Amino acid sequence: MASQPQKILFISQPCQFPDPPEGQEDAPKPIVIALAWHQKFPQIAVSTSDGQVNVFLDEGERQDVSLKRDAIGSALSWHPLEKVLVTGWGDGKISVWNEAEKKITEPSSSVHEGNFTFIRWTEAGERMILGDEKGTVSVWFFGKGSVGYICKYQKEGVPHTQLIFRTKGRGPAREVNFYFGGEKGNLYAADDGGICRKSFSLGEFASVLAMFYWKERDSVIVITKTSFLFKFGFSPEDKIEQQKKVKVSAQADGSIVDTFLRTQWIGNGLVLTATNENLFRLWNLNTDESHSIRLPSESDTVCAIAYNGLKSSVAVATTEGKIYFWQIIHDEIESTSSVKLLPNVAEVNQGPANLEWGPSPTLLSVQMDTNAILFNETALQQKMYANVAAIQIAADKIYIERPKMDPFLLQTGITIKQLAMHGDYVAISNGKKVEVYEVKDASKSHIVSSFKAGGVAMGLHSETIFIGLPLRVEMCNFAGTCKQTLVFSETEGDPLFIHTQGNFIAVVTNRNFLKCWDLSRREARQHGTGHKFDEVGMKGIGVITMVRINGKGTHVALLTSVAGKGGVRNPSTCLYTYDVDRDVVVMQDFTPNQPCNISWDNIEPRLLVMEAVTPETGQPRPLDVVKAPVETPDGETPPAVEDPVLAEINGPVSTLIGTQAYALLVSSEIDKIVVQDSFPLPPNCQSVQGSHVPFFYMLSYRLPTDDDPKARLMELKVMRDFIGLENTDENTREAMLNFSFHLSVGNMDEAFKAVRLIQMPNVWESMALMCIKTGRADVAELCLANMNNARGIRALRDARKEPEQAARLAIVAIELGMLEEAEKMYTACGRFDKLNELFQARGEWQKALQCAQKQDRIHLRTTHHLYAKYLESLGDINGAIAQYEQSETHRWEVPRMLFQREKFEQLEKYIESKKDKKLTEWWARYCESQGDFEGALDYYNAAEDWLSIVRVHTYQGHLEDARDVAVKNQDAAASYHLARHYEGEEDIKEAIQFYSRARCFNHGIRLAMDSDMDAEVFSLAIQASQRLMVEAARYFEEKVQPEKAVMLYHKGGSITRAIEICFASQMYNQLGSITDDLPEDTDPKLLAKCIEFFTSRQQYDKVVNLLITGRQIQKALEAAYKHKVLITEDMAERLTPPATGTNEDDPMRVAILKAIAKVCKKQGSYHLATKKYTQAKDKVKAMKSLLRSADVEKIIFFANVSRQRELFIMAANFLQSLDWRTHPEIMKHIIDMYRKAKAPESLSLFYEACAGAEIDEFKNYEKALGALKESAKYMNAAKVPTKDNKLRELQKKLTYIESFVDARRLLAEDPEQGLGVCQRLLEVPESEEVVRKGDVYSLLVEFYYSQQNYEAALAVIERMRQKKIKIYFFIQKPVVQYIYKVMNQKFDDDDDGVEAADDD
Repeated sequence: MASQPQKILFISQPCQFPDPPEGQEDAPKPIVIALAWHQKFPQIAVSTSDGQVNVFLDEGERQDVSLKRDAIGSALSWHPLEKVLVTGWGDGKISVWNEAEKKITEPSSSVHEGNFTFIRWTEAGERMILGDEKGTVSVWFFGKGSVGYICKYQKEGVPHTQLIFRTKGRGPAREVNFYFGGEKGNLYAADDGGICRKSFSLGEFASVLAMFYWKERDSVIVITKTSFLFKFGFSPEDKIEQQKKVKVSAQADGSIVDTFLRTQWIGNGLVLTATNENLFRLWNLNTDESHSIRLPSESDTVCAIAYNGLKSSVAVATTEGKIYFWQIIHDEIESTSSVKLLPNVAEVNQGPANLEWGPSPTLLSVQMDTNAILFNETALQQKMYANVAAIQIAADKIYIERPKMDPFLLQTGITIKQLAMHGDYVAISNGKKVEVYEVKDASKSHIVSSFKAGGVAMGLHSETIFIGLPLRVEMCNFAGTCKQTLVFSETEGDPLFIHTQGNFIAVVTNRNFLKCWDLSRREARQHGTGHKFDEVGMKGIGVITMVRINGKGTHVALLTSVAGKGGVRNPSTCLYTYDVDRDVVVMQDFTPNQPCNISWDNIEPRLLVMEAVTPETGQPRPLDVVKAPVETPDGETPPAVEDPVLAEINGPVSTLIGTQAYALLVSSEIDKIVVQDSFPLPPNCQSVQGSHVPFFYMLSYRLPTDDDPKARLMELKVMRDFIGLENTDENTREAMLNFSFHLSVGNMDEAFKAVRLIQMPNVWESMALMCIKTGRADVAELCLANMNNARGIRALRDARKEPEQAARLAIVAIELGMLEEAEKMYTACGRFDKLNELFQARGEWQKALQCAQKQDRIHLRTTHHLYAKYLESLGDINGAIAQYEQSETHRWEVPRMLFQREKFEQLEKYIESKKDKKLTEWWARYCESQGDFEGALDYYNAAEDWLSIVRVHTYQGHLEDARDVAVKNQDAAASYHLARHYEGEEDIKEAIQFYSRARCFNHGIRLAMDSDMDAEVFSLAIQASQRLMVEAARYFEEKVQPEKAVMLYHKGGSITRAIEICFASQMYNQLGSITDDLPEDTDPKLLAKCIEFFTSRQQYDKVVNLLITGRQIQKALEAAYKHKVLITEDMAERLTPPATGTNEDDPMRVAILKAIAKVCKKQGSYHLATKKYTQAKDKVKAMKSLLRSADVEKIIFFANVSRQRELFIMAANFLQSLDWRTHPEIMKHIIDMYRKAKAPESLSLFYEACAGAEIDEFKNYEKALGALKESAKYMNAAKVPTKDNKLRELQKKLTYIESFVDARRLLAEDPEQGLGVCQRLLEVPESEEVVRKGDVYSLLVEFYYSQQNYEAALAVIERMRQKKIKIYFFIQKPVVQYIYKVMNQKFDDDDDGVEAADDD
């Protein structure tokens, strides 16, 4: 018997080679030399050592063709598009087999000698390239089913083993289109026109192992047998250039590997490599990183690898005969997490020589020594009809399970690829043959019929079999006779999926077209109009992968797949339902879950059951390893043997721990899919097979064994709404279904109608539970009333005080015993405090602590404390101590607990071990209560409780010891206790001293006053609070000590009284410092008196300050200005009336601000003046003040913040006064501000000034020309009266400068015309205003100098001297000297001309 079922099964089929000739049965079997899959069709060619080449189909069936020669077929290759096989033989000959024409041809051209090393086709198949072991590479064309020789290249005489085509950008003009290399490590570039050249040499010992073409980068990747990887690019001249060289393999211990290197190109810069190690590597050439992926078995090593681009998976064969599969999750490998190990493992009897994927993603060939094994990956089939299940558990075994009957095993005669079930019949197909079985019970199960029939899909209804064929579905009876044909047009496509339920059938084509038929009559009638589903776009759903129609034919459910990275299709997270009657599609997204299976209920057509998984977080179940057939000595092939795979193999699989089952409600009454219930799949179940009210049917991992051959595989789970009602009658069941549906969609009237006649209390209880789960508290109250459950109704009413609906329902759920639901509700609404209380009430303290730790941290300490109380009640003292410590209540709870239990020794040890001051202090008090004063003092000292130590010493009469402790540790409480003791003993001096140490100055001052100790009163009062200072000041005032009274009144805040005493006692020296602290509410008479006093003494700064205090703003400003008292920023703020939001525009406040600003401006405080003008909202005057400060940075900032046109212009005009010519950032600010001010006339004038600066300082007429053009552009946009005149003036300047610039250019291109332009510039007097004549003369001298016409250059210089132009300002001195030297003329440096005031 098989061990455990799996959803994916590898069906292994050995290639059926022809029997050996008679008399040679015992001869050794021939060895497999090479094999090749066709890229489009499921057929494979295999070459063996006996000189034969056979062709097989995907199930190992040999086709009626056999190529045989005396030589070995060393290389095989199929044409990429047509069924044409080319074989390269060991004698250098090639043969071409054309399946369409059923003939074999051999070209007559003798080009090669010896074994072939490769045969490669271009993508379209128009060219074929062959290479042999003698170093010959030949090019052939293909046409009309045959090949023809074009040219050949003979290089080196050693094997060329690798060839790649360069396809990116290839066109008619490209010469080189393929590259090849071999044993000597040389790379050659060639084309199909006879041109071949050596492109690169890797080194004499760097034999080429593999070559790949990286199309995205137009690069060539070469891997050598010495484990080096080279990357080559192409120059603009199409020459190959090395870009990278790295070592690609190393042992796990770091040593270099140089043997048994196997490579695969994955694409987009990813290379797969393997050696004889326990791992393989993925190299990412984009990031220059490699990732090692180890085999599950540590003792195993890799012997072959193959990459499947159709589904991004890697097959890895090992020396122990196992074949593992990994899925590549992303396009670019970022880490080993991007590669997931799949659980489906195939097994053969030894390490394969080679692996190769077929044209479909499910076909894999394994090359063994004497055979080739074809693995066909297929999904295990499971079907349900009503409550009968048919479960495939092996390639040719079906397990039939019925309720109330023993299950039994059905052995089929063919491999099962398709399965259909209806009533007592099961139909199976392998894609070529159909078998029908009757499966009433084990004794009556037998084959009914079998017939040949192809097709990719199959369905069964009554005694009619539906077979999907191209553009049609044939309805056949059990004899295979077609009774009716359901036709599809070419636009609709070929049938791909068929599903029947009730009297309806749904068919989906490969073009995403859905059609339905009604089967209730003699002939099938189309049901609905059919629907075409878009794959992409706004309404695209992807490619349909599963279709299910309900029993009434009203709705069709669909699952789809969508394109992911790298073109790999992934299951969609959406479920789609199609309303057949209304032609409406409804979608529900279950992200992140991916729906993987759906089925309609067999009774209720509105109930849809769905299974969904979360691939990233799930873990695999234990699955099977499928072993390939092992040949026995007698030549027979035993059936496949299954062995379990270890559960720790990781990777995404179809059944995950995170698998969730959903019960969904679908109806035409609502345009949405309603989630009626959901639950995680039990750990012992792998999938949901369907439902039959009131049960869900789930497939378990259990399998029949020899000990239990009649084990039941199906697990039944009662639907949530039918718990306790499994055996109710049909009417009650129907009423419950209707109630559940209407309750879920919110139709309360219909829900009440459905159940109004039900009288059974257990039904009402079930409905109450249902209402709690669906969140309908109002309906739950009605159900509880019908149950006569007064306690539940009270709980429901008491719960209304909770703000969250879910929390209210959770309280009622607890009353009804639905503790798990209550837990979910509290979690959903975030009431983790209530969830914590629920766990505590249930005694689940670990869950409570975990909840408090993660979500309810505010109650974490409380939870630990309550848990400690619980442990204490159980007598778990140590556990309680640990929890009390976690709650931080151990300082009083642990002593209480141990003291109550009279565990004094344990308590003492606990306290001593903790070294905690609070605990130590507790034990010290205990010792003191027991009369152990010495022990108490020791523990008080350890707890640093100085007050208690002083208290004990004073009690014992040890005052000196108490005094020493208080003084040494400076403890206020101890000092206060000792002071009280001294006061009681009438030792006033000591009492005052310790009151002072305790900072209890009121007691010290009280004692000092009573004892007339004035010095002590003053020293204590000066340290005390203001209230005590004022009391002490009154004391000294009464005792006629004004100096002390004034000081204490001042420090105590009674400044007015202090000033009055100063005037009364003529203490004028103290007035200066006291008046600075006068508040604004000071008596005006007192202020006037102080002002008069300081005026008489010419202390005007004091006068201004007092005027400000008295809010005499105008007088304060006049005094400050008149007597030159500088207004500080603090004074300015005190002068400014506070802004309240309503008085900001008050004229009085504005006038004061302007007055302050004016005085500050006159005093030179420009920044302060700017601030006050800004507060007065006079930004123009603020800017003028800021301009006076010449602070460039603040001027620019203020202009940009204010964003007023006038301010921008003022700032820009100021910046023009700076050295903007040598500071480009200032120039940018000027231009920016003029633009922001929208002042084109000013910007035009500035650009004109820039042009002049470029000419005068840098002689750069080109930049000047550009600046003048900008000036003209902005002047044209200006609106000024002189605009036209200014434009004419600018145009004239532009003409002259353009002439000069053209002259410079023409002197290089057309000298004669250039000289003419220069001459005209010199002749026009007006040009001097723009183009300096010295620059024109300089240009002429430079030209003549470059032409070595020194005579003409000298003549120009002489003209400059005549016109008194400063020569060295325009012409370099060495040039002038050289010209005079060549012309044998003497030039006087002192007579180099002077700048003419005006030119003639």
